[in-house]
Amino acid sequence: MAARRDDCFTRQCRFFRGWREDKRLAQPGRPVLKFVCEAFPEGVPDDIRCGDDPHTTPRPGNHGIVYQRAADDEWARILSRL
Repeated sequence: MAARRDDCFTRQCRFFRGWREDKRLAQPGRPVLKFVCEAFPEGVPDDIRCGDDPHTTPRPGNHGIVYQRAADDEWARILSRL
């Protein structure tokens, strides 16, 4: 089985905001991080995060936000805030 990639990051989505610990899934000494963005502040769904859904059309719960590639300078600013 091929490793699943984190598309939000590799595709440089302009709405990507980083990672957040999911305390519901974490175990002592083993934090679980989930990707967050403006569309999904509680966690990007796995099918979008892993590239099965390119998130180019709206879907319930995404606040009307869809994937848009960040310009290189914008991506650099996003990364500097992480």
